[in-house]
Amino acid sequence: MNSSRNWRLPGEVKVWRMTERERQAYIKKHPIIYRDDLKPSPAFTMENWDYRLY
Repeated sequence: MNSSRNWRLPGEVKVWRMTERERQAYIKKHPIIYRDDLKPSPAFTMENWDYRLY
């Protein structure tokens, strides 16, 4: 599998078009559910990060 394609370059963009009715059906099938337990943990903030330790 010798390909001359450079994998570091961006690939082709596939445009996905749908009608308003299709979009609403997609959103109904795949709803966005907001949950508090998916918020980032406060332990991962960089507020008290000290770069001199590294």
